[in-house]
Formats: sequence, structure tokens, C-alpha cells
Amino acid sequence: MEYARSFIEKITALLKISSRTHPVRDWFLILSVCALCVGGSIGWNVWNYFSTQTALEQKAVVAPARGFDKNVVDDMEQAFAGRAVEAEKYRSTYRFVDPSR
Repeated sequence: MEYARSFIEKITALLKISSRTHPVRDWFLILSVCALCVGGSIGWNVWNYFSTQTALEQKAVVAPARGFDKNVVDDMEQAFAGRAVEAEKYRSTYRFVDPSR
């Protein structure tokens, strides 16, 4: 108990505001505030992560299985085939005049 009391007295002596500069006190305050901010940020992020996970688990509803729509895949294949034909035209059929020549 005596050790805790002497430790608290040393800390309060360091934290006393005086007119002369006290680098140890200043660094102690800066590092303490930074440690509190980092600890608070870690605590907040852990709490937020678990609360989000809990909310997502409560709202998770499995959608009923639907049949596979082949029309969508066919439409996408046609779109990419058309783009491939157009790309080939840019390489062979279309001619561009370079205005810098």
C-alpha cells in the first residue's frame, strides 16, 4: 500500500503545473494521452466489429434457391463476341490518319 501511495505522489508531483519547464512531465502527459487515444480506438473498433457481426448474423436470411437463367449468360457472350469483332475491325479494317504526319 505504501508503494502505491508513493507512486501516486510521484505522479501528482509530475503533473503539477509550474512556471518552469519540466520535460519528463510533458512527455509523460503526451504519451499518456496518446496511449489513452490508441486504447480507446482499439476498444471502439473491437466493440464495433462485434456489434456489426451480431447484427449481420441476426439479419442473415438464406434466399431460396432459384433456377439458373441461361439467357443472361447468352446475352453476355453475345456482347463480348460483338466487342471482339469490333476490336478486330480497329486493328484491320478501320484506318486512321495521324494528323502529326
